Order: sequence, then C-alpha cells, then structure tokens
Amino acid sequence: MKKKHTSVKKLVVIFCLFASASSMAQRIILPGNGAYIYDKNGNYYDIESWDIKNNNNVVGIALITAKTKCLIALKNANSQGRVVWGPDGLVDGVTKTQSNLSNNEPGFAQNDYDGATNTSLEIRNLLPQKNTALYLANAYKFPNGQHGYLPALGELIEMFNNKITINLLLEKVGGEKIEDFWYWSSSQYHQNYRVWAYGGVDSNGNKWFPQLRNEESPLADVYGACLINVRAFGSIPQNVSDISSKTDDNSLSNNTSEKRPTQINEKESTIRSNEGVSPVSKATQNHIEHFNFMGIPLNGTITQFHSQLQKKGFSIYTQPHKRYLPLGISRIRNALSYIKSKTNVEPKYYKGFFFGYECDLAVFCREKDKVVYAVKIVLSHIPGKVTVKKILEDFKEYAKNNFSVFYDLNTLEGGAYALPTWTLYVANNDNTDSIGKVFARVINYDFEYYYYNLEISFIDRPNAPYDEW
Repeated sequence: MKKKHTSVKKLVVIFCLFASASSMAQRIILPGNGAYIYDKNGNYYDIESWDIKNNNNVVGIALITAKTKCLIALKNANSQGRVVWGPDGLVDGVTKTQSNLSNNEPGFAQNDYDGATNTSLEIRNLLPQKNTALYLANAYKFPNGQHGYLPALGELIEMFNNKITINLLLEKVGGEKIEDFWYWSSSQYHQNYRVWAYGGVDSNGNKWFPQLRNEESPLADVYGACLINVRAFGSIPQNVSDISSKTDDNSLSNNTSEKRPTQINEKESTIRSNEGVSPVSKATQNHIEHFNFMGIPLNGTITQFHSQLQKKGFSIYTQPHKRYLPLGISRIRNALSYIKSKTNVEPKYYKGFFFGYECDLAVFCREKDKVVYAVKIVLSHIPGKVTVKKILEDFKEYAKNNFSVFYDLNTLEGGAYALPTWTLYVANNDNTDSIGKVFARVINYDFEYYYYNLEISFIDRPNAPYDEW
C-alpha cells in the first residue's frame, strides 16, 4: 500500500497522554508561533492550505506567540459603530499602571495578557450597560459556543505585531480586517476614569494611550467621548476536553455526549470561584451552591454581607425610620412589610449604584441565624414607560448573558396598565436545578406624571424561607 503523504501546511492538533498518579489527561501540542485559521474541529491552518469552501466552519484566528495564546474574533463586536468603554471605577485583581507613570508609559499594563480574567472581574464589579466595550466583548459568541472577552493591553500589542498575517487570514475567510485605529483593552490605568487602548497614534507617536471611559468621565466635556473599536478575544483549548466543551453539536461528531458551551477558561473559572464572582460559585459552607449579588454570595451573616457591600461602594442608611428614607426604600418597606411581620427581622437599607443607575437596596436575612438570603434593588422615579421597559429589557439581556439560566419566565401584571414582570431561575453547576432567581418588575409610581419604579430581587434558594421561594 502506498504510504499517504501528510501535508505540513494543515496543522492538525496532536494529542498526547500525560499520566499522573490518579488520572490521565489528553493534552494538545499546539503549532509553532504564528497566526492560523482555527476551525470547529480544533484544527489549525495556514493561508495556503485553507479551502474557502469551509469558511462556515471557521471559529476565529488563533494567535500563538511566546507571550500569549489567544483566539481573535472574525469581526469587531461593535457592529453598530464605535463605542465607549464602560463605567468608571478601578477593580481589584485587574492589572493597572503604576500611579507614578505618565500617559506615555503603560508600565505593568503592557505585559498584561490576561484579558479573560480582567473582563470577568470588571463585568461583575462594574455592571456595564449595553453598547459598551465591556458588554459587547463579553456578549460576543464565537461559532464554537465560547463567549468572548475584552483583550488585555499585552494581547492587543501582540495582535498588532502580527497584524499583516492576521489580516491576510481574515480576508481569506471573509472576516473584518484589523484597522489602524484604537481598540479598547481591559487593562486599567491608575486613574479610575481611564483605560488603555491600542492601535491608533497619539500626539507623541505612541500606539497606546489611556483613553477616557465614557461621556461622563472627568475631562470628557473637554476632549469629547472616546468612541473606539472592540475586538473580542477567546481562549485557545489546551486540553482535548476543552475542544469538546467549546464546540457545537456539528463540530465533533465523535463526541456523542451533550456538553454545554464553556464560556470561561480554567484560570478564570478558578479565580471566579475563589473570589465568589461566579453566579453559580460553590459556597464553602457544607459545599452547597449559593446564588450571589454582584459577586457577593447570598450566604453568611448580615455583618459579613454588609462588609462586602461597602467594598462595592454601597453605604447604609443610618436613619431607618420610614420618614427619613427615600422613595425607593419606602417602596421596599411597603411591598415587603409582610416579611418583617413574619420574621420579625428589619432589613438593612443601603444606597449606591447598580447597572449604572443610582439605586436603593435592602438586604434580608433569616430571623434565627441572621443568614442573608435576598437583596432587593429599587430604581426610583424613572420617567416614562418606554424608558423603564428599556432598562428592564437591557438588564434581562445582561443577566441571561452572565448567568446560566435554568428557566425563563415572562409575565404581565394584571390591570389596565399591564406592566412587565420576568423571573430568571439560575442553574447550578450541573444544570440540574436552580440555585436562585432574579425577579424583576415595573411598578407604576405616579399615574398622573407617568413615573415608574423598577424592582429587581436576587434570591438564594438554599437559604430562602420556604414560603418566599
């Protein structure tokens, strides 16, 4: 039999077995440094070996260098035009430039290659609104089911260092070329209203600059809003199991077991679990999964929860009597007064920002052990039904993109005004049951002037009293 010649231009992944004392894992040997077309079957191709008839099977452009291994989306995530970055604020755990450096010196940020972790932490802590760079990068979905992230500054630098090859590959597969223009990164500047961008040229000839994050940032009224491109990045599989978990049903026909798309890499998953920022993170107590609010598990004592809320920028109302409370908290007290009557526990009331809006917040705990089980947010005095419904819809889209949804329930409240209500039941790690729910509804506050309240509740199933679940 004639020996079949294998072309070196098609770089199919090679599987090797590494044995340990307790298990054996299949690990992938990646091709050498360079840029490649990456398909749904986990294969890498150079430009000469790719057949354009298979363009529908392309996942993205794989970039492998000595500094990073990442997947680049085929097109910009900002399909409707350039966008602002997102909310102001520094996030612990995200790389930022030293405070003694100038605009021309990125410092630590230029060696930041962990955009996946940056994006995860920033999304959980800053809660960006729709049509911002953070939101769009995280919402971008690769053809193999993987969700994107906003690249770190170091990853953008590596992309531009290989831009010529990447653009040739993008043109081959019908993608959108990388422009000679600014692209947002997830790496922080030391000022909370700036973040690093790369790819344009500033007045000093530098290709990096800490741009203003949004229209409300300091100095934005002087220099204008920074509207910049967004290119989502993804993770290159390191193990055989990564390919099967990040591929849809048509890509790996040999794998008959159904797998849900993986949205985060192994390092990010570990960090999320350790920091309590995953919507289905494991609670340390009795190994029970608990739901969370803004990365804070709905578990533990009210004192512990209070401390975590303060780190998120919430401040407590020191005068809890009704006449001293704002409208939102008064609304909470009226709507949930039956809870206090049954549990004899007065909720703690806070003020702060949620989803980019000023809000009032109440925390509820059980009577006997003071364990937290629910949080209710109220956005008050919103003018017009169209506006409040838009906020409600945007938040639902955000929640569905960031939580593993077990069941989605939409209803309309009765009466002549038919204001919307929805409930998302959030799945556990195994997707076999729900561990919590997000309940949101619009309340008509002033029929004469058409002002509305928006109420959003986060409820943990394991800790909630039976008749409140």
